[in-house]
Amino acid sequence: MQYRQRDLFEADPELATTKPEDQWFDRKSVRIEPTALANVLVAFANADGGTVIVGVENSGDVTGIDRYVDEVNRLRQAAINFTAPHVRHTTVPIACVTSTGLADHLLVLEIHPSDYLHRNHRGEVYKRVGDQTRRLDDDDVRELAFDKGERPFDGLPVPDTSMRDLDPDALQVFAARIGAERDVDRALRVRGLVSFANDKPIVNWGAILLFGIDPQSFLPGASIRILRYECIRPQPGTRSNLVFDRRIGGRLPEQIESARQVMFNQLREVTRLDEDTGQFVTIAELPRFAWLEAIVNAVTHRSYSLQGDHVRVSLFDDRMEVASPGRLPGPVRIDNIRQTRFSRNRSFLVFSRITVSFRS
Repeated sequence: MQYRQRDLFEADPELATTKPEDQWFDRKSVRIEPTALANVLVAFANADGGTVIVGVENSGDVTGIDRYVDEVNRLRQAAINFTAPHVRHTTVPIACVTSTGLADHLLVLEIHPSDYLHRNHRGEVYKRVGDQTRRLDDDDVRELAFDKGERPFDGLPVPDTSMRDLDPDALQVFAARIGAERDVDRALRVRGLVSFANDKPIVNWGAILLFGIDPQSFLPGASIRILRYECIRPQPGTRSNLVFDRRIGGRLPEQIESARQVMFNQLREVTRLDEDTGQFVTIAELPRFAWLEAIVNAVTHRSYSLQGDHVRVSLFDDRMEVASPGRLPGPVRIDNIRQTRFSRNRSFLVFSRITVSFRS
């Protein structure tokens, strides 16, 4: 885990001054204000965690912390006094030699990545971006809340909508599969797909995406784009090697079904010798279960609150790439992605009741 770097500095204290600041590392003077340190703690917690070394000046001079007992005590309390919810972190001193040659210590703070959205005592939200501690505007705060699952976007009501914006045939298919033909409205409500205001139903974003008559009129970027390139990387302009480009819209279940058909047509077949049987066999260049699962996951777990882009499936001669808008949601990280489960779009759990099995 990249945010845990204490062992590096214990093994080589010079790294405290030579290691470049980055997404997971920052250094601060022991004279930093506790409120300013709290902003850094909030920023790392809202991103991917990180390590802060206290006791090094901006100039690179090592001052240490031993002569600053009162300042260090205040810094140790910064998370409790100036962050909400309190940022989880560990604080450990490590030995060092100051720039004047005296034996001293640095304070190492390891901030854990958080499942929650953290703010400072003024209600401001910060996030670590590269080597900077960035204050987020309202739109970025809202997106961060969606990513962390505090406010699921698919459960928010869509202004000026009603049940008339949903396809009645799609709703009937769904209702029949869950045995709710007599009370479709209730089935949608208990699954977070419809809200009510003044006893009138308001359609949520999840319902628009799953059952909407025209989802792209509300979310133009809610689509899949499949591209096929000749060779192993895209070429620009007059050297363009793009040989196929298809954009797929409609309701999400329809998108996946259409994407499946397009992929069947675009994937080539290869003939190879089967070492076990000694016979030549013809197979698709990519296994069906792998590319279909990648597309389904991209569609169901993308951030639909981020507009201006779509799920992109790029086929090359040697690989397939699938990209979807949004960062990894909730507690999911690169190092735990195989073990950690988190649903960004919770209302999409009804997906299996709408679609046929894609694994058969």
